[in-house]
Amino acid sequence: MKKLLALALCFVMCFSFVACGGKGEESSNTSVAPTEKTTGKISVEILSAKPAKDTNDKDAIVVEYKFKNGTQKSLAFKFSTKVTVKQGDQALKLAAVPKSDSFDSATSTKPIKPNEEIVAQVAYTPVDMKTALDISVKLEQGEDKTEITKQVPLA
Repeated sequence: MKKLLALALCFVMCFSFVACGGKGEESSNTSVAPTEKTTGKISVEILSAKPAKDTNDKDAIVVEYKFKNGTQKSLAFKFSTKVTVKQGDQALKLAAVPKSDSFDSATSTKPIKPNEEIVAQVAYTPVDMKTALDISVKLEQGEDKTEITKQVPLA
């Protein structure tokens, strides 16, 4: 009797799993085949470097990058690239610059939809305000994982 009851409970559990295992709606991210998620390209252009002041009123430099997302998913500049900014041999650290009409640090972390572009702004603490910046951007997502470099003079 116990074996018959256990067997009946097993059948009930199996049918309940099957009944609850419907397909449901797929999100837009999962509807793309895995081989198509990175069929597009990301493009980055180093635009400019402008002087600014950090939250302690010390010198800072805001570098602007044109970031275009040509992939099939939303991406953010900060998480799709590896950026190195140097003055001479010294790598620059990020600076905390207050948001203003001319600067918004959120542009580098904002998700960009497929086929859209944005001007991402990132602030750095310079060694001095005269030496040119050596900027290197390595693409971390998409098909083209190349590295671009540019020397940007400070005016």
